[in-house]
Amino acid sequence: MSEKYFDVCQRDFAWMLRAKAFIAVLPPDRSGEPIRTDGTCVELGWASALGKPIVIVRQLSDRHSHLVRGLPKIANVIEIDYRELKVSPSAIVNALEQAFKLSTRKMAESET
Repeated sequence: MSEKYFDVCQRDFAWMLRAKAFIAVLPPDRSGEPIRTDGTCVELGWASALGKPIVIVRQLSDRHSHLVRGLPKIANVIEIDYRELKVSPSAIVNALEQAFKLSTRKMAESET
């Protein structure tokens, strides 16, 4: 395997370790089906395992995998519909604030 792959993975993981939060954009294609984004899904796994606040921007439908749809049950995830973001770009700021509050609340609960 090429060292390039290791370098990219190591670089991206280092970025994730330094990140305060993670925003994942899972766009649909023209037919409305989710575009396969392997890298973003790996990063979602890293972010959730590290306890990072996460915002997922996607089409809120049942077309995503069970793992994407179920992630809010086990991680600090706030989801917003990509169409809402088109209408109101500030929705991303609101979602980040909610994700940080959720993360803080879950940390406090785990300490008690």
